[in-house]
Amino acid sequence: MSSKKGKMGRVLEISGVVQNLKIAEYVHDFIGQFIDAQWRKYNQGKRLNRYRKTDFAVGIIEGFRDKLESNVVSKKAQKRHFCPHSKARSRNWKNTSSSNIRIPPR
Repeated sequence: MSSKKGKMGRVLEISGVVQNLKIAEYVHDFIGQFIDAQWRKYNQGKRLNRYRKTDFAVGIIEGFRDKLESNVVSKKAQKRHFCPHSKARSRNWKNTSSSNIRIPPR
């Protein structure tokens, strides 16, 4: 309960390495400022209430999350493909005669 107004409130408590906490703080501030700026543009002349802003903010955060998750998936897929500069080249690879593609032995 908030001691100033006598109302329930929320506090986000995070723990971790100082460097990660600084990054988390930066991302939190960036997203908050981004939401506020985009809301001002969207709400101009509409006079929508704070509940609509909350819905708007959730949409932005979900968009950020989806983008981050799609990057993780695409990076995992890239790791599954052969990279000539990867450690995999130290394995027993055979060269194909028609191209520079290397195929692992079966």
